[in-house]
Amino acid sequence: MEEIFSDEQGRFRFKDTIEIGPHYTLLISKSGYANHNEIYTTIDKAVPEEALVKKITNITLEAEVGLYKDILDKIPVGEEINLYILYDLNSAKIRKDATKILDGLVEILLSRPELRIELGAHTDERASHGYNARLSRRRAKSAVQYIIEKGVDKDRIVARGYGEDRPLIPNARTENEHQRNRRTTIKVID
Repeated sequence: MEEIFSDEQGRFRFKDTIEIGPHYTLLISKSGYANHNEIYTTIDKAVPEEALVKKITNITLEAEVGLYKDILDKIPVGEEINLYILYDLNSAKIRKDATKILDGLVEILLSRPELRIELGAHTDERASHGYNARLSRRRAKSAVQYIIEKGVDKDRIVARGYGEDRPLIPNARTENEHQRNRRTTIKVID
């Protein structure tokens, strides 16, 4: 295992020669952010032999890694914040734009095993109360299931559906306002 510190732009150089072909695990750590691992592959990153001008050649490989702010440190227990996970009308499916947010939350939870959270899902006000209650429960379970599948213990997350009872924008009129009401919130329980 090699420990390397990056410069201010996140660039670093391996001290030893790395082989093209294997996968490497990068542990990303920065103060104020959640630690996490990312797999980096060197497969298909080799330079063709005819392009090499020296027997030993330095090659620059790039990887984009995410840093996730550990927002849960600053939230008092019991206070709810909006995760900006939005849903399509009548759907509990996790949208692609929500996966990055959930992945960041997963990284925080994996680095902070003492945390227990509630994910609360909300609907807009356009369907019946009963339908919205059921839909919000499905949305909360969908977000929780995504997190569990990423390795977080199911006993650390509570799914709660709030239906239409707590709209961000009461009496929403535009589609954009309705969309903002269809959301997931997080609350630190413990």
